[in-house]
Amino acid sequence: MSSVENFRDIAGREGGYRTVDGGTIRAGLIYRSNALVADGGDLAVLNTLGVRAVFDLRSSGEVSAKPDRVPEGAKYVRYNVYGDAADSNAAAGGGLDISSVTSVNRLMVDAYQKLVNVPEVRAQLGAAITDIALTDGPVIFNCTSGKDRTGWIAATILTIAGVDRGAVMRDYLLSNEYLARTTDSNAARATESGGPARGDAMRALSSVRPEYLKAGLDEIEKIYGSFDNYVADGLGLSDGTLAALRSKLVVA
Repeated sequence: MSSVENFRDIAGREGGYRTVDGGTIRAGLIYRSNALVADGGDLAVLNTLGVRAVFDLRSSGEVSAKPDRVPEGAKYVRYNVYGDAADSNAAAGGGLDISSVTSVNRLMVDAYQKLVNVPEVRAQLGAAITDIALTDGPVIFNCTSGKDRTGWIAATILTIAGVDRGAVMRDYLLSNEYLARTTDSNAARATESGGPARGDAMRALSSVRPEYLKAGLDEIEKIYGSFDNYVADGLGLSDGTLAALRSKLVVA
């Protein structure tokens, strides 16, 4: 969709990702997206999908700037993953250091580590995944660009479902393909206003990179010892929720 460029089915593009035990991820049930700023034509497409719920992972400031257009018949639920501290900091004149690729990489690694090591963040993630698992019918979850918070939840869900790490990483990196137009535009504007180093930094900020996802996965190993422990002890997902998610998403 042209107005919601990183909207896609979590099942992938070629008949559904395969699981390690021979299953297939069902299409048409769980969608991931950037902000649902759909134009009339794309909203009409969304209205055909039978979506029962939209789970928005963004802060209050992000939502105010780009409110989701919720498909007909869907409930809207917000899980404010990182909280509103960044909004408050920006309003007070603070900001993120995006002066170089090195500073952006440091920023992104820290953001992914927080998905694992901050209790309030884990609580929001766990609640969102539980709602995704237990909602009957198709759902959408989204953040602003659909690449980081959304990418992390997608990677978590696919791993729970039994998709191998290589396919999970490839799915994560697809955001670079879907967001290429926006990334190029952001980088060009930053280069024009701040020079090549600023442009390169903006490109890094607008993209996903293997080292970003790996930073979160490494943090899981460091703190919890295994992905299963992170899911159970960190996210608080019950055996029933995990079974419901697999039942919803995997076909033998």
